[in-house]
Amino acid sequence: MVTLSSKVDPIEAQRMLDHLRYLELTAGSKATQRQADALAAEASANIRRASGS
Repeated sequence: MVTLSSKVDPIEAQRMLDHLRYLELTAGSKATQRQADALAAEASANIRRASGS
């Protein structure tokens, strides 16, 4: 459990937690940034296609 001052922006705190989770998930990964970007672009295109946008 982490306690933060009420002065801390909750959105920024969530971004920090998301980044820590990203670091945990990608630790030891051999994927390059280019491969991650390509996968993200493909996923975004699939979501747009599925939603009819």
